[in-house]
Amino acid sequence: MKQAMKSFINHHPLIYRTLMFTKNHGRLPNLIRPKLLNDQITWRILFDRREFVTWACDKLEMKEQARLRCPEVLIPETLAVFNNPSEIATFNLTGIWVLKEISGSGQVYFGSENPNTAELADIAQLLTKWESKTKNRRKREWGYRNARKGYLIERRICTEELPETFQTMRKYAEQLGQGIDYVRIDFYSHNDEIYFGEFTPYVGAGLAKIEPREWELKMGSYWKLPSYKEARGKTR
Repeated sequence: MKQAMKSFINHHPLIYRTLMFTKNHGRLPNLIRPKLLNDQITWRILFDRREFVTWACDKLEMKEQARLRCPEVLIPETLAVFNNPSEIATFNLTGIWVLKEISGSGQVYFGSENPNTAELADIAQLLTKWESKTKNRRKREWGYRNARKGYLIERRICTEELPETFQTMRKYAEQLGQGIDYVRIDFYSHNDEIYFGEFTPYVGAGLAKIEPREWELKMGSYWKLPSYKEARGKTR
C-alpha cells in the first residue's frame, strides 16, 4: 500500500510538488497569485511549457544558445558526449575535466587524464545513481523530461572568488537572458577570461529556503510570470 501511494504521488507532479513544498516551507504554495520566488518557481515547474525551459535543462543545447545569444562569452570545450557509461573508457582524456549528466542538475564528477580501472568502476556506479535520480526528476519537472538523455565531459575551468570581470559577467548575463523572464546564469572566470557555465530555470526546485521572507518577496517582485496561455505556448 505504501509503495502504491508513493508511485501515485511520483506520477502526479502537482501532488508531489505541493507535498515537498509544504514539507520544506511549512506552508502550501500560492499557485493562484504567486509573489514569493519559490512559489513562482513552483508555478513554472508545474505549468510553464515554453521552449526555452527545455533547452535551459539541456547542457548541450544551452551551450549552443549561449553561442548564439552572446558570441563574446567563451564556452568550455566539450571533450566527449555519450549515452552508455562504458563508453567513457574509450575516450582519450587529457588535463582536468568534469563529467555531467546532460539533463541532470547538480550532478558532476571531477577527473583528470584517463581514469584507471578503479575510477571507471566508481564512475559507472555514480552514473547509475544519477540516472535513478534524473528518472524521477523527469517525471516531476517538464523541462528535464523533454531534454535529451546522456552524458558529457567538458574541459574543467577553475574559478576564483568574485573576480574583477564580474561586471562583464553581468553584461553577458543580460545578453544571454534576453527575452527570458527569469533564469539563473552561471559563469566561470579563469585568467581574466569568462566562460559560460549553464542556465538554470528551476532554481532550487522551488524548495530552497530564502530568509528573511521580505527578501524572497523582493526577489519575486522582479519576476512577472507569463499568463497560463503564454506559459503553455498558446497565443490565442
